[in-house]
Formats: sequence, structure tokens, C-alpha cells
Amino acid sequence: MAGLKMQIDGLLRLGYIRKIRLGGNKGERVDFFHQLGISANQVGNCFGRNFMSTTIIEKEVVEPAAIRAWAEHRTIFVELTDGRIIGFPANRFALLAQATDEELKEVSIRLNGFALRWDALDEDITVPGIVAGNFPLPYVVN
Repeated sequence: MAGLKMQIDGLLRLGYIRKIRLGGNKGERVDFFHQLGISANQVGNCFGRNFMSTTIIEKEVVEPAAIRAWAEHRTIFVELTDGRIIGFPANRFALLAQATDEELKEVSIRLNGFALRWDALDEDITVPGIVAGNFPLPYVVN
């Protein structure tokens, strides 16, 4: 059982599980542990509690971060930790709209993937803002 407790503690630390509650919310159940091949009794025995009652496991929502960023044809692309690739036109930001193609290519990732930075332009853009579609300038179709 000590090994199972270490696995569960690891999942909690990594953010896959935010909290475990026992009882309450009659009839509601999330079968997270069953997907891992772990019974409710095994989990309960680890923590010295009766898990036969309702078990609710809430998954923490984590905003994706950038793992790669690049510019092509005046479009900025960001590859996210969840596998998505998002692209947006440079002209959605005033400083990027005025930048040369070479300056756009000098993008770097900062703040553990939560920001894009162009040192020569002194421009920073948050990745959560990009994902949410928060752009200061409207999209113009040519």
C-alpha cells in the first residue's frame, strides 16, 4: 500500500488531481482510479479511510504554456504543451505590425512558457492571452 500512496501523492503533486473528498454528493462518482486499475478500497486503505462512499476527484485546470514559437510569412505560431499549434497575424499587435520579417523571427519564450518576447522590439505577449484570443487590434482581411 505504501507504493500506491506514493503514486497518488505524485499525482497530487503533478497537478493531475487537485483534491480528494470522501462522502457527500450522493451517487456522484468519478472513476479516475478505476481507469488506473485501482479500487476505491485500495485508495481508502492507503489513507486509512473508508472509500466505499462517494469519491470525487477534481482535475485541476492548467493553462497551456508555449514550448515553441516561430514566425513565418508575418504569422506568429505557438506550439502549446497540450499539443495545439496556434497562429495569429503579426498585425494584431501594433509593434509586431511595424516589425520586419527578420525582427518577427527573433521571438523567444519567457516565464516558463507563459510569455513571448521580442527583445529588439521590447514587446511581450502572454500566451494565455493568445489562447483566449485577446488581441488589441482587429483582424483585417486583405
